[in-house]
Amino acid sequence: MPPDPDSPLTWLRYAESDLALAEARTDDRVLLENLCFHAQQVVEKSIKAVLVLTGISFPKTHNLERLLDLLPADVTPTRDLLEARA
Repeated sequence: MPPDPDSPLTWLRYAESDLALAEARTDDRVLLENLCFHAQQVVEKSIKAVLVLTGISFPKTHNLERLLDLLPADVTPTRDLLEARA
């Protein structure tokens, strides 16, 4: 994991890296499953960045629904994100 998991910028930096990997769909050697994994990681790490920024601790989990439930009330996830969490 990142050198400083208490930094929202670190979480976003890793999310950006996952996004770049997820966008590698033009390479025929890349499996769709790997693209999906990195896309999920983008969302997970972005949510964790918001949680760190707002001072909300979270468990060690990859469950997007569980992480979304921890977001503060003034953060409204997009409809697409809510539909994709299941």
